[in-house]
Amino acid sequence: MTNQYFRIAQALKFERPSLNWDPDKKLQWDLCVKAVANACKNYKGFDRVLFISECGNLFYAWGE
Repeated sequence: MTNQYFRIAQALKFERPSLNWDPDKKLQWDLCVKAVANACKNYKGFDRVLFISECGNLFYAWGE
């Protein structure tokens, strides 16, 4: 993956809701991360699992 993908992942990770936030906020963040990963998945050198993991979202990295 290029440095650009890691920058996007870090920005998404920074916005990740904490455990005590509303579950709807967490769901919305999960969907946002998944949408960005799906939009980038066809670009050369993009690793979807690594990207989602770098965002701090291991559920989607291994679940879908």
